[in-house]
Amino acid sequence: MMGDCSSRSDIIIHIHLSRLGIAFKYNGTTKIITSREYSDMCIDQDQWLGTLTG
Repeated sequence: MMGDCSSRSDIIIHIHLSRLGIAFKYNGTTKIITSREYSDMCIDQDQWLGTLTG
């Protein structure tokens, strides 16, 4: 019998961009990328990677 997936905790993926010296956390449940350095900041859904890299 298969278990209910909704009872599982959030899936968190850690993203490290070592060349840029920044890191993020991706929440697979909410699909939100949050900065680790600036905990209140998150990336908009329509934001482009070039915005982060200059």
